[in-house]
Amino acid sequence: MSNRAAYALLILLLALGAGLKLAYDPVAVRPGEWDSNYYLQVAQEVAAGNGLVTRASIHSRGYRDLPHPTVMYPLWPWLMGQAARVAPLEAAATALAEALYLLSLLLLYPLANAAARGVRAGGDVPFARLPGLRAGHVAVAALALHPAYFEYSSLPFTDPLALTLGFGALLAAKGTRGSRPLRMAALAGALAGLAYLARYQMAAAAMAIALACAVVGRFDRQALRTAFVACVATALVVVPWWAHLATFVRPHTIRILFDISAYMESPELLPPSKHVGAATVAEAAQARLEGAWVAFHPTHDESYLRAFGPLAWLPPLALVLGVLAAVKSRERASPVAADPASPEAGDRVVLWAVLACGLISLLPVHLTRWDGPHEWWFHDRHGVPMILLLAPSLAVLLGRGRVLAGLVGAAIVASLAVQVGATREVFRAKPYAAQPDPYTRALVAWIDAHASPPIAITTQPRYLAVLTRGGFHRIACDAPPEQMRRLVAHMQPDYVISYFDEASRCGSFRGLRKLAAPVRQVGEGRRGIVVWQVHGRTPEGAPPEAPSAAGAAPAGARQQPAAGVQATR
Repeated sequence: MSNRAAYALLILLLALGAGLKLAYDPVAVRPGEWDSNYYLQVAQEVAAGNGLVTRASIHSRGYRDLPHPTVMYPLWPWLMGQAARVAPLEAAATALAEALYLLSLLLLYPLANAAARGVRAGGDVPFARLPGLRAGHVAVAALALHPAYFEYSSLPFTDPLALTLGFGALLAAKGTRGSRPLRMAALAGALAGLAYLARYQMAAAAMAIALACAVVGRFDRQALRTAFVACVATALVVVPWWAHLATFVRPHTIRILFDISAYMESPELLPPSKHVGAATVAEAAQARLEGAWVAFHPTHDESYLRAFGPLAWLPPLALVLGVLAAVKSRERASPVAADPASPEAGDRVVLWAVLACGLISLLPVHLTRWDGPHEWWFHDRHGVPMILLLAPSLAVLLGRGRVLAGLVGAAIVASLAVQVGATREVFRAKPYAAQPDPYTRALVAWIDAHASPPIAITTQPRYLAVLTRGGFHRIACDAPPEQMRRLVAHMQPDYVISYFDEASRCGSFRGLRKLAAPVRQVGEGRRGIVVWQVHGRTPEGAPPEAPSAAGAAPAGARQQPAAGVQATR
C-alpha cells in the first residue's frame, strides 16, 4: 500500500508542476540582457543552417567578425535550432524547456531515493506518520517550487536540459555495480558529457561518477575499469566540441572548457570586472567565510533559504552529525562499509556520485564573489545543485530520535510555505505583453532595412541580436569611457545605440560625441532611443529615413519574434 501511495503522490506532484507551467506560460524573448536571448539568437542561426554562431559579442570578447562561432554551451541552442525547423522557435523553445522541467523532476525521484538508501544501507527513509512519503518526494517538491528553477525552466535557459541529463547520468551510475557494469559506465559517462555540453557546471557529474565507481569498488581492478570507461565515454562526447573550439580559439587551452569568459579575441579591450579579488590569502579566507554566512543566513536575499527555505539547513546539519557519528562508530557511518558486490552497492555508487556532484557544482558558487548588485548567487539558478544534497541529508537526520525527526518535518512544511510564496512572486513578475514596445519595433525595422547588417555597440546586445539581423558588441553602463573608445577603435562599428538616458547617465558613454554623432532618434526622455553614427563610418545600404515610433517594418524586412515588456535586468 505504501508503494501505491508513493507513486500516487509522485504523480500528483508532477501534475501540479505541469499545471503551474501551463498557468505561467511566459513569453520567450524578454527585454534586457537575459542569457536566454543569447541562446535564442544562436538557435536562429542553427535553424537557418549557419551553425553555432552568434551575432552578439559579450563579456568583452571582441569578435572582429559577426556572426562569429560561439564558445557558449552548444547543446541547448543546437537542440532549439533543430526544433525550430518544424515549429516556431519561441514556441518550440518554451515547450522543450517545460517538458525538460517535468522530466528532471521524474528522474530526481528515483535518484534521491537511491541516494537515501545508500546512506541507510538499502532501507528507505522513514516517515513514520506518512508511510507513502519518500525522500524523493521531498526533493521533487523542493526542486519543482525552487523559484529560480521554475522561472528559468519556462524560458530558453540551459538549466532544465543540463539537470535532466545530469540526473540521468547519476542514476545510470547505479548500474556500474550490476550485471553489465561497463555498459552502464559508458552510458553514465556519455550522459555526463552531454550534460556538460548543456552547461559547463555539469562537468561535476563526470568527475563524480568516476570517483564514485572507484571509491565504492574500493579501487579494485573492476572499479577502476568502470571509472575509466565512464571517463572515456565522457571524453568521446566532449572531444568533438574541443576540436571545434581549436579552429578559432587562441590560445587553445584547457581553461576554455570550464571558463567561457577566458576567450577574448581582442586583448586590446578591457576585461569585464565581474569578480571581487583578494590581495592576500587571509582576505580570500575572510571572503569565503562571509559567503558561507550569507549562504545559510535565514533572512538574507541571496541565501539558499530564499529559494529552498529551512531545508537548506539540513545538509550542513547532516554533515556535522555524520562527522560525529564517524568518530564514534566508523563502521556504522561509512557509506563504503558494505561489500562492493552486495545489492546495496549500486545505491552506494549513487550516493557518492550525488554528494560529489552537488559539492563540486556548488564549489564555484562559494568561491566566486561578484562585483555587482548581487555579490553571491546562492538564491539563484547557480545554487540549484543544492538539491542533490537534500536526500542524503534527510537519510542521515531521520531516524535519530523524535525530536530531530520533528524538526525535520517542521523544516519541510516551512520550506513548502516559503517556496509557494516565492513562486507566487515569480507569477506576479511575469511580463504579459507579447510584443516589443513601439520604440524598439521602430529601431528593429530600421536596423533590418539596411542592405547589409550593421554592427553596433549597445548595452542590449543579446536582446537586439534575437530581434534583428544586425551584429552587436556589448558595453556595460558602468564600464570606463576608455572601453567605449577601444571598442570603436578596434571593432570599427557603424553605430552606437543609446537606450533611454544612457548617454547622460552611463560612465561608458562619456565623451561619446568625440567618437560619433547622433543621426537617428526614437521617442524622447527616458523612453527614447538614440542611434549614433561613428565618425568616418558609412554603413552600407543605410536607409535614408529615420526610424519612427510607429514601427512599421519596410517591405522585405524579416518578421520579428514576439517579446515581452519588462524592466531591463
